[in-house]
Amino acid sequence: MLLRAVFLMALTSSGSCTNFHTYDKQVASPCDSSHYLDNMVAVASAALKAPATSVQKALEQAGQMSIQASQVDGDERTAAQLAANMAVSSGAASIDTALREWDNEIAGIIAASKLAATNAIIDEFRETRTGDLPAISQAGPFASGATLAVQTTVTPNDNGFFLQAQGTLKQTATPEATHSAAKSIFTYAIKAKQKAVDGNGENMVCLLDSAKNVSGQTCGTTATAIGYKGGRLLEATQIKLTKNPGDTEQNYADTAESGIVPDKATINQLSKQIAHMEQEATKLTMAASVSLEASVIDTATKDAIARYLTDEKADYNKNKNDVDNFITNHFGEGGKNIKEQLGPKVEQMKPTKAATGGNGYAKLTDLVRTEELKKA
Repeated sequence: MLLRAVFLMALTSSGSCTNFHTYDKQVASPCDSSHYLDNMVAVASAALKAPATSVQKALEQAGQMSIQASQVDGDERTAAQLAANMAVSSGAASIDTALREWDNEIAGIIAASKLAATNAIIDEFRETRTGDLPAISQAGPFASGATLAVQTTVTPNDNGFFLQAQGTLKQTATPEATHSAAKSIFTYAIKAKQKAVDGNGENMVCLLDSAKNVSGQTCGTTATAIGYKGGRLLEATQIKLTKNPGDTEQNYADTAESGIVPDKATINQLSKQIAHMEQEATKLTMAASVSLEASVIDTATKDAIARYLTDEKADYNKNKNDVDNFITNHFGEGGKNIKEQLGPKVEQMKPTKAATGGNGYAKLTDLVRTEELKKA
């Protein structure tokens, strides 16, 4: 007997729990930060792929059960149709959540990639500095104004992105097991190097007692010779972004660091998009694979049977005895008959060679491609 009411099924799916902070090494450099963020992107990509994969499996199950339903009668057909319908419903619920959260996930992936790329560029600046001018003592005019000019240089990482040597990845190897619980992001920014506080500093007019090179010298306050001691212009600074305690959206606290590139407003905006990606990923659901016997004792099925037996507003809780008796009479207690009778038939069924184009030995459960199921 085909139960029309049974097919008013509820969407069935299982939730997703994703931890984006699974990087397992210390973050001690811009390269490490980029590796950490790249790992978050990989987790997000897997989180988006999982629902699609589960939907594919659900549709395979639905196709197999639809074929089986056409080969049996009575209660067995009802059970097979139930399993097919539940698989489709579960897949629909899963793809629905993926589509609803798609934009937030993609925005978060882009934000994490931007922050990772920023760290990559920071690492590329191995050094930016001004050169030295030897201390000189001269009463008359100089031969050329260029004699007083300071050369600025930029030294890139010519090995390539994140390489400390050709073919060798630049990455701190020390294990770190606290990221998963702390859920903090360590990123880097560029800021101007602080000015010197004594005569041993960099980027300063250097007064000496005689004409000489300034490298390695301690600059004084009175002298007969004047030079310029160059040095680094920019330096990387680490910024730790930590989750706001008690924030329902799990946002990261804004950084207040100023005078940095990228600017704090940019970093804070990107961190919010990453936080939204993490939060919305928890709403993604996987399509659940349901056994034949489970499909006839599922809560949604029981509610549908209650509606079939009484009225459209009925549910299982108010009609427990009648529904349980119905299931036992038609499917066996707890779906036992379906498991013992229909289950083996599903396992043994072999579509014809003409239908599948195979060797004639393939079982129904071996068919997973849409084209194969359609032919079968």
